[in-house]
Amino acid sequence: MAKEFFKDLPDTTTPITAPRMNALLDGEEPLGNIVVDSIETTNLLNPNTLINGTVSASDGSYSNVNYVVVSDYIPVEANKSYTIKLNNITNSQFLFRIVLYTTGKVYSSTLHTGSEVTEKTVTPSIDGYVRICFGLNGYQLLSPTSIAQANPQFEQSSSATAYKPFIEFGVDNLKNEEIVVGNIKTKNMFDKNNAINGYRLGPDGNLTTDSIYFVSSYIPIKQNTTYTLNRDIVPSPAYNCYVLYDNNKDFIVRSDFYANTKHTFTTTQDARYIRLTDYNQNLNSLQLEEGSTATNYMPYQNLSGMETYSNSETVIGTFLGKPLYRKVIDLGNLPNNTTKNILHNISNLDVLVNCYGTAKRTDGNILILPNIDKDGLQYSVRLSANSYQLIVTTGSDRSAFLGYAVMEYTKTTD
Repeated sequence: MAKEFFKDLPDTTTPITAPRMNALLDGEEPLGNIVVDSIETTNLLNPNTLINGTVSASDGSYSNVNYVVVSDYIPVEANKSYTIKLNNITNSQFLFRIVLYTTGKVYSSTLHTGSEVTEKTVTPSIDGYVRICFGLNGYQLLSPTSIAQANPQFEQSSSATAYKPFIEFGVDNLKNEEIVVGNIKTKNMFDKNNAINGYRLGPDGNLTTDSIYFVSSYIPIKQNTTYTLNRDIVPSPAYNCYVLYDNNKDFIVRSDFYANTKHTFTTTQDARYIRLTDYNQNLNSLQLEEGSTATNYMPYQNLSGMETYSNSETVIGTFLGKPLYRKVIDLGNLPNNTTKNILHNISNLDVLVNCYGTAKRTDGNILILPNIDKDGLQYSVRLSANSYQLIVTTGSDRSAFLGYAVMEYTKTTD
């Protein structure tokens, strides 16, 4: 029955969406690989990436069905034991399929299929990824939510240990969680959430409209340093390239890398930034890392504890289950005993969770905004907003101060 349940289905193509990650500060000096020695989670399975569907035992291809649930790609190491367990379930008719892929996410072998159990241990023979299918005998309908509620845990262990939730490594995700000492590295310098879709880089490093490509943001790099690019697909036609820029983000050189999935290069003496162009289908696999070796793909992660303040809209966490955005607004000179309206250019503003800022005078005197002065309201500075403007109100002449405001908010469209 188990074999019949996991019969191979017609191949379809459905994209898997990875979780959103935080971004680096604009213009931040590169730090290379960031190593954090105080973070570890034993659970490698992110329940938020579960979808309906199955993967074939013969070639690992994905098919969309409503009675099986499948995980995203989970990194594994060769010759180490991994155990999958459903912790909060009593049904003894559960089935697993565990399929192994190479580091390039190409099918390698099927480690396990069938068995009416809620726990299974496997040992991959190569470094790469696994995807895990969950099903019930008799083609009973399953949803990603029902599996998530069963507290799935996939861990590097020869037997199941006490359940721990998956921890998504962003600064805002490390609150109110039990943290165990260990080693986690973030190496991918390419943040796909800051990519610009529908463009590629032209011969002079400027943007050119092209619907099948994307362009990265400016990524800080080191001079005279070796980096490696890695992705899944070599497209044709191909305008895949990288462009180096100096400290002022002026063009230095463009170089193509369309011929291979991996490309190693060394930056120039005056290089301070890089931008990448690649095929849309590589958005979820492109990796830029320091060094001459292409390692297993890891999504961009900000583990350094740095806050993100940019005049571009940036996701910094969540508020009541919705994405929380941050944007810095240039106030210019504060008004003279009046009100000043500044367009914030935020679309679909919903809840303004926080609004604060700073202003500085040429003599070095600094105001923290909003400002309530002990000598009376006439000396205070008020911040408020509506759907399209940030509003600054003063009760006296504050025009000698140049200011910035930070807006943190949700959107009606999320």
